[in-house]
Amino acid sequence: MADQDGLSLSSTIKGLLDTTIQIKSLSNDMKTIRQKRKEEENFVKDAMSEQGLRVVRVMKHSSGPHDFILGERTKKKHVTTKQIKNALAGLQGERIDAATFDTVIEQIQKENGENETITYLKINKLKTEETGKTAEVQ
Repeated sequence: MADQDGLSLSSTIKGLLDTTIQIKSLSNDMKTIRQKRKEEENFVKDAMSEQGLRVVRVMKHSSGPHDFILGERTKKKHVTTKQIKNALAGLQGERIDAATFDTVIEQIQKENGENETITYLKINKLKTEETGKTAEVQ
């Protein structure tokens, strides 16, 4: 049975199967590429930290000049409903005064632990006369 375009159901199904296989193959390739990128980023971050470098400028590359910027930020801790319930579990029916409130806050902070410092690598494409724009790649 052929449709208006002259394609049969079986040939369309085979084409769909080929496309699905191609997508799975590309997905596996992307997974490998992301893993390699992460390993390379970690190596660059470690090497820049060891050498005390905050910025590395690459002037000659096929995609144009780039800055590699090593930065740090503090990961914020979040208070969850579960943490609040756990902290208030023994206080049901009691009045909450300033001292009790401070105790609850201390318990939640102790449960959260210290703030975590995260090192990240930011890659900025530099503005050139040819492109006229600065594009950010991350």
